[in-house]
Amino acid sequence: MSRAPLDAGRGETELPRSRRVEPAPVVPFPRWWAWRRRKEIEGGRLSPPEPAGRVDGTTVEVHDLYFNTPARRKFLKSEATEFSHSEEAFKRIALSRCDIAFTLQHNGLIRSRLPAADAKTRITAMLGEEFSHNSVYIENDAADLRLSGLAALPAYSRSARDAQYFFVNGRFVRDKLIAHAMREAYRDILHLDRHPAFVLFLEIDAKGVDVNVHPTKTEVRFRDPRALHQFIFQSCVGGCCYRYVSRSQSRPYNISHGDAVCFITVGTGGEFHRC
Repeated sequence: MSRAPLDAGRGETELPRSRRVEPAPVVPFPRWWAWRRRKEIEGGRLSPPEPAGRVDGTTVEVHDLYFNTPARRKFLKSEATEFSHSEEAFKRIALSRCDIAFTLQHNGLIRSRLPAADAKTRITAMLGEEFSHNSVYIENDAADLRLSGLAALPAYSRSARDAQYFFVNGRFVRDKLIAHAMREAYRDILHLDRHPAFVLFLEIDAKGVDVNVHPTKTEVRFRDPRALHQFIFQSCVGGCCYRYVSRSQSRPYNISHGDAVCFITVGTGGEFHRC
């Protein structure tokens, strides 16, 4: 269970439960099957298998969520609010698996179509060109830990924590330990009312993290929290600690920083030097 990627921790219960509240066509086709078939689940009733045309893999489609549970509608917000929550969930999943293509469709309109791509391309598609142009690449390894991703320059600081995405072994998490390490890394370069923006991926031995802490799977518990805090802090300080010097030209430099290669980017209106 601890090795389950993404939000699959207790997902084995979600499909049987969800089939009671929405129609869900299921089209499985493992490579060892000689034929393709399709099943419909609606209101808890499973239809007989029917022929279906598709390539290798399994497709699960969900339509008319909660159509069979009108009592729950009173707990829902407006359509725009509920869609914003769905869109945020879509963004987290799309960022966690850049090697998979995703399509977001709402009310018959395609709102987002993402082809399989490398991490930087996918992050740019999700957070925009401005974030990509005002961020630096972070990469650091130590023992069984590896941190990689993009962290924004101070010029791209936010008034809210709406552009903070941290993934542990492909799973989106909101952890107090990680949040504190990031705040400490940016402490000397951001005002107190501003927040950093980042998309970071932490790879750690599955034995060093417990993902079964909270039902939502967005909270985790680390076996050695102090070492992890120091690792994240030092990785981000080495990549995101800058001093600003007024300049007008835009030109890149490369310098050596310990055992790592650092970059100094001189942008319009100023120069960011990585410490």
